[in-house]
Amino acid sequence: MTAPNEPAAPLRRWEALPPVVQALVAFPPLAVLLFVVNLGGFGQPLGRSIVYGLIEAAPVTALILVATANERRKRG
Repeated sequence: MTAPNEPAAPLRRWEALPPVVQALVAFPPLAVLLFVVNLGGFGQPLGRSIVYGLIEAAPVTALILVATANERRKRG
């Protein structure tokens, strides 16, 4: 059982990963998700959706890394 302030086991494992590994894990699914959003949701052409998915996944991945570091530091 974890303490009330202690995060769940999957979150502890995620926070224990080096930031480079976190980025390598987070970027591909974000790129695919944002590609689908651009293609289906915004009706962008296929090529543009691919480029936008890759471009948009970079700052979203960075935001995830910053949020993870801040949460770890807050509890730390």
